[in-house]
Amino acid sequence: MGKNYFRAFNENIGVNESGHLQVEDVDATQLAEKFGTPVYVISENQIYANVKRWHAAFTSRYPRSEILFATKANNNLAVRRVFTLAGAGGDAFGPGELYLTLLAGTDPDRVVLNGFNKQDQEIRMAIEAGAAIHLDAPDELEDVIRVANDTGIRARIGLRTRLLLHDLDHLESDWPPGIKIGRGVREINKFGIALDDLETVCERVLQNPVTELVGLHHHVGRWAPDLKIHEAVVKDQMEVAVRLKDRFGWIPEYFDFGGGFAWGRSEGHGPLGADRGSPTAEEFAETMTSLFREALHTHDLGEPRLMIEPGRALASDIGILLTKVGIRKWFSDVHQTWIGLDASENHLLNILSSGFYYHPVVTDRVDEQPTETVNLGDPLCWFGNLALNVQLPRVERGDIIAFLDTGAYCESKSLQFNAMPRPATVMVSGSRTEIITERETLQDVTRRFRLPARLMPEPTPPINAMSKLNSP
Repeated sequence: MGKNYFRAFNENIGVNESGHLQVEDVDATQLAEKFGTPVYVISENQIYANVKRWHAAFTSRYPRSEILFATKANNNLAVRRVFTLAGAGGDAFGPGELYLTLLAGTDPDRVVLNGFNKQDQEIRMAIEAGAAIHLDAPDELEDVIRVANDTGIRARIGLRTRLLLHDLDHLESDWPPGIKIGRGVREINKFGIALDDLETVCERVLQNPVTELVGLHHHVGRWAPDLKIHEAVVKDQMEVAVRLKDRFGWIPEYFDFGGGFAWGRSEGHGPLGADRGSPTAEEFAETMTSLFREALHTHDLGEPRLMIEPGRALASDIGILLTKVGIRKWFSDVHQTWIGLDASENHLLNILSSGFYYHPVVTDRVDEQPTETVNLGDPLCWFGNLALNVQLPRVERGDIIAFLDTGAYCESKSLQFNAMPRPATVMVSGSRTEIITERETLQDVTRRFRLPARLMPEPTPPINAMSKLNSP
């Protein structure tokens, strides 16, 4: 944290002595003035800080731990590159994410390809690069064998398991609300190989000369910020490993315990704003590695690599979204003030898809006492409510509001609904500011469209020519 901060949201984003939001050494209001709004802002040094914290938490307890960054969380190439430079491996889903992960220079030995219904393009890319392919279905193996035979390269394979997690049948999810987690994982989760099929798939991989079985994977997903979820995953996955060892003598080179790591802040974050706190990296690490080490020792499973992909716990707080205040409305019948912003749910899609809350602050008066309760609306033609009933100092046209913790699942999910161009992204490193995603233009929005010649409109005269035609 820089010497000019007196209150911090994390190591690199906080409030300076003037009461302004600051990203590393740069005033957030000045960023909005320089680059326009809406604009995503990423702190390069917060990426390093987060990877260091998670890596230390796990390696101090199990030295062969590795941190993976889920490219789906933020698929900006510069962001992916910095995560690579910080020491994070890669979890890629689909050909685009795999391409970006490899393009960023990530070590293929620390890259895993996940996916439901994988296509030849991504399978081939993974095999040729040397990344591990996590099988998601028994018949997917035939596709991998076919492509491996075609390339002449042996495919590295991990098995993505569909654990039953009966220990979680009593535990209720907060998102989606009201679901018993163990049963919910079994009923609404499309991923993984059923335990009934696992031994058959394992045997086929071990027997085929063009495939090498290297790991086991399970991704639990984010159900609730409760360590019992991760306890159950480690316990059940280690039981699977013991079963495969007893049957085939096979021991995984690595265990990948995937994502679903909760993250929150006191002001609220995540689904329905419910994540007002979460286990720390150290608490996750202690819970998971203690069970992991015990199972390895008890069942003589050696010392495999432990891969952890913390999801938004690793990336949420690396970024903010800056947006400018426009109109104000007062509805006397319901006693509501509405504030119009130029950012939208296109840019914070998790608000629409899962009721996310991103905490807003006024960039030049972060710690000023709130004076009004307002609704923050967006310019889209739907119920584009960025935040309801939030308390802020009074804002006027031209003021800048920042939504915190937008580093994960914001730019990578952004849309063009209502034909709205998507924002730029700026990376801050100390006092340096660089554009890492260009702001879209209206021409960019229409660039992929093709109008057949027969549908072309008649040419219209220039506006000045039309005015002359219409003059007396």
